[in-house]
Amino acid sequence: MRDNRCSEPEPASWLTDKSNVTVNDTHREFHYSVTIQTDDLALLGCLRALSQHAQATGNARIPWGGTKKQDWERDRHHATFHFTSTTYRDDFLHHARRLLPEKMWRVTEQSDDDPASPQTA
Repeated sequence: MRDNRCSEPEPASWLTDKSNVTVNDTHREFHYSVTIQTDDLALLGCLRALSQHAQATGNARIPWGGTKKQDWERDRHHATFHFTSTTYRDDFLHHARRLLPEKMWRVTEQSDDDPASPQTA
């Protein structure tokens, strides 16, 4: 026997898929930034790991977004890390100073109003 009931059409995916909104809203929360200059690619890798460690809540990969080798080279050996609080940014800098030779890197800028940008693959 055939079911002749009308079913509700599925809503368009862009109405129910909140991933874009969430990503953009989430990235906006990461607006405490610090820019670091280093000429050492290995040290940049350490900074990336430390930023992930310091961001104790939320998406811990967002802080180091946009710091890949090609980004670092394009930005003349500068990398900007983004955090959701000054506490996480301060923790990042504390651990960097504690673990990494300061003669190999330096802070060039800090901002409390510099939201992270979503990164593409």
